[in-house]
Amino acid sequence: MVKHLSTTILFLTFSLVSLAVTRGDYVYTKAACFCLTGDNQVENGMFSKGLGGWTTAAGNALSDNDFSVDSDGPDGMNCLTVLRYGTNSDGASILKTVPVQGGTTYVITYKARSWDSSTTSVSDETSNYQNVYYNTDGSCSLKSDGFAAIAKTKSYSSDWTEITYSYTPSANGYIVINFSGLQTGDSFTDFGVFEAYECGDDRRLLKLYDIACRFIDDPRFPNGKEEFKELVNEVILDTYKSGLHDKYTIDDMESAFYTDGLGAFLDANTVNCNEYLKYMDFETGITAPQWKVGNIGGNDAWVCTPGAGDRWMLMPPSYASRSQEHFNSVYVDYQVGNGTTELKDGELRQTADLPPGEYLFSIRGLGYRFEGRTSNPDYDYDIEGTSLFVNNGTTQATPLEIGHVNTFYTIGEVHEGEKVSFGVSITGKQGHWYSFDDAELRYIGTDPSVIEEYVLGKELAEARKSLREAIDSANTVISMPDYLFEKSVLSEKTAAAQNVYDNSRDMEEITTQSREILNSIADYIHANTGYTNLRNDLVHAKAIANADETLKAVINAVDQYFATLTDRPDDAVTEKNKALLDAENNFLKGTAGYYTPMSVRFFNETFANESYGWETDDLDNWKYIKDERFTTGSAIHVWRGVTAHDAKYVWRYPW
Repeated sequence: MVKHLSTTILFLTFSLVSLAVTRGDYVYTKAACFCLTGDNQVENGMFSKGLGGWTTAAGNALSDNDFSVDSDGPDGMNCLTVLRYGTNSDGASILKTVPVQGGTTYVITYKARSWDSSTTSVSDETSNYQNVYYNTDGSCSLKSDGFAAIAKTKSYSSDWTEITYSYTPSANGYIVINFSGLQTGDSFTDFGVFEAYECGDDRRLLKLYDIACRFIDDPRFPNGKEEFKELVNEVILDTYKSGLHDKYTIDDMESAFYTDGLGAFLDANTVNCNEYLKYMDFETGITAPQWKVGNIGGNDAWVCTPGAGDRWMLMPPSYASRSQEHFNSVYVDYQVGNGTTELKDGELRQTADLPPGEYLFSIRGLGYRFEGRTSNPDYDYDIEGTSLFVNNGTTQATPLEIGHVNTFYTIGEVHEGEKVSFGVSITGKQGHWYSFDDAELRYIGTDPSVIEEYVLGKELAEARKSLREAIDSANTVISMPDYLFEKSVLSEKTAAAQNVYDNSRDMEEITTQSREILNSIADYIHANTGYTNLRNDLVHAKAIANADETLKAVINAVDQYFATLTDRPDDAVTEKNKALLDAENNFLKGTAGYYTPMSVRFFNETFANESYGWETDDLDNWKYIKDERFTTGSAIHVWRGVTAHDAKYVWRYPW
């Protein structure tokens, strides 16, 4: 399946490069995807009219001694081929000037091919100079009025390569395309300048698919594969194939993939260890930036290298920063403000005592490389040299994408006698600004007691397990429709129990909380006994009523009362329930016979309403207890020797 998808993707990519670009197409720069909304403003961009419409830098017509036009372009389209080396000053150059409107986004695109691997220049007119820039006077000069660079250094090969830029001018002006010092034999075609808008980038879906396949193909993650495959194929892959380019839909899919898709898959195969580690989300309670820190949360939490006084920063989301829009909680930066200074090699590391085994470490991150000595991001740059590590296991976070957050993963093994050491390493002076958040360490395996018993001790781990199960039970009954009343009471007690589970390591407190939450569940169920009994008896009565008008009249009256219940029932519910059962029994007596015996149903058969409906010798001597040994959890009880005397009875008529 993976190979088949790769073939599909390669075919789609090849098709995009081969076909002529036109209005309505989606085209890609390094950093974004654009939809072309306007017609091509470059006259004769595919050289269907020979050399017409193009001039040299000096404004002269192109010479067929310098260039030829043939049909050797992609899909047989015409292309321009360089016959003679020349520069702007001696005529063997090409120039196209296109007027543009301020505030409008434009996509500039062309295709290039070389007989060997080639690299362009945007500063030296004598060396494969392929420049695109903006100015306000339309002149062919890097010192023209309102000059702004658009083109970057690019590489291309013997295969046709599509080169694409985007630019939004602030004022009316011109986009200038100027090539000079070109290599003999190189060819160009499909020049275009289009009005466009940035849309959803479906390449992000392919990244999600790639991440998913790496986990699916890894035998260390066996659980839930089929469900995860179904999600990946029917949602991620099918959406990509559909050609979707809605930004918000792709954003939502990416978010859901990490939380509901991959997150659930990892939960089925690993144990999240974050609760045993420190400040994995970097939330230290700051409200203002902490500059040039040596650690985050103390020396036993995150340790920053180089240390205090260097370039590690802790940033609240409220602080205006380059990375602010990408994070909604506290995050960590390693940065300089512009391209004037190269960052030293850096490291963010945490060490903890956890049991031997394999661990999966992940973190969300992005980076920036600035153009020259400015603070303008170079979106064409691939930031290398960033890696994640767990002990000796290392994976490159390659590339660290400029202006977009990705989640990166690595796996490492911890041997007997070792501590687990994990984090991020930055080397090679590739970027100027790095941002990270939401670190996560997972033990590869499905038994949480392996971690709990190692860290907390077996007895405490068992107590925490019991509390966890009690909390899960409480959440289950809260969500059930059987119980209508006092949900807020049980919810508050469940939240208190969760707080103890999350924060306490005190055995007595955890054990006490387990007992309290179980008692609270029993109280909750008891508080709803009248409601649940009446509801169940209504269902039964409706099922047998048929055309009996007397029984139906009682059912309707009780049903109306039941629909009005908004608070814990008072004694009236007891009377309504008894009346319903009496009417049902009277109906059944009329239909009972030898071959169709009647099953007598009566109210308060479980003593949930104490002695209601029963005759006893002395009410003071009977006790009403909760006892889990009984199916219903309640019983009537006498304790001989303390509260009882000889003549004891409890009885009732069947109706």
